[in-house]
Amino acid sequence: MPWKKGPFNLFGIEIDSEWRSDWKWERIAPNLPALKDKVVCDLGCANGYYMYRMLELEPKLVLGLDPNLKAWLQFQAIQRFSGAENLQYEYLRGEQMDMFPQMFDVVFCLGVLYHTPDPIGKLWFVSI
Repeated sequence: MPWKKGPFNLFGIEIDSEWRSDWKWERIAPNLPALKDKVVCDLGCANGYYMYRMLELEPKLVLGLDPNLKAWLQFQAIQRFSGAENLQYEYLRGEQMDMFPQMFDVVFCLGVLYHTPDPIGKLWFVSI
C-alpha cells in the first residue's frame, strides 16, 4: 500500500512516501499560529502526517477529517504505536464539518482547496 504523505519513522524503520510532506512542513512551520492548548481541525488530513507534526506545538486536540480508507488505515497503524491521545481521525468529508459547530480554534486545509470546484466557498464554509 503506497503512502502518499510522509515520511514516517517507526522504531528506526523509515517509511518513505510519494510526497515529501516534511518539506512542506518546514516551509510553513515558521508561519503557523500558536497551537498550544488549541483545538485544531486538519481537513483532508490523509494519513495524519501533519497531525503528528502539530503535536510538537502542543495542541489540546487535533481532529483529522478525511474520507480516504487507505489513509485512515495508515493513520490507525501509526496511531497504534504513537500513543498520542490528543489525535482523533474521523472518516468524514469536509462538508460534514458542520457536525462540529464552533469547535475549532484553527483549521488546516493543506492540499484540499485544489480538489474542490469552489475553493472560495470552501474557505467560507470552514470559517463559520
